[in-house]
Amino acid sequence: GEPIEKGRVRNGIGMLVVCLFVGFALSTMIGMHRMKDLRSRVAYAISETRELRNKMTEFHDVEKRWPDAMEMGVADFNPYPDGGGYRLQPDGSVVISFSVLPELKARSITFTPTPGDAGHFDWVCTADAEIERRYLPGSCR
Repeated sequence: GEPIEKGRVRNGIGMLVVCLFVGFALSTMIGMHRMKDLRSRVAYAISETRELRNKMTEFHDVEKRWPDAMEMGVADFNPYPDGGGYRLQPDGSVVISFSVLPELKARSITFTPTPGDAGHFDWVCTADAEIERRYLPGSCR
């Protein structure tokens, strides 16, 4: 009876190790997918404002002031299909806010025009401290 018991114990331990390994692998893959999803949502939100920021810079070059939303032909708040959106501020800043995923919900990223070389403006990106930096592009960290 003893050899049969030892075989069962070894098989049981082997199955436990296999299950732990599979669980760890699945957890890692799900976590990586989640991080990729969060990063892509942030990148999408930022890219959706790129053309607007360029037009705002051109407007400022001519008018010497920042436009409001109506002058840019956009609404006061411009929603994204998967939640969140962006709005223009009187100082020329563009604020991107998120409203769906728990890691991003009620948090924002702000692009502020800052005078640069030769009278041009650079768009400085800042993010709420609560947004994990790994979800942001390098320019916003």
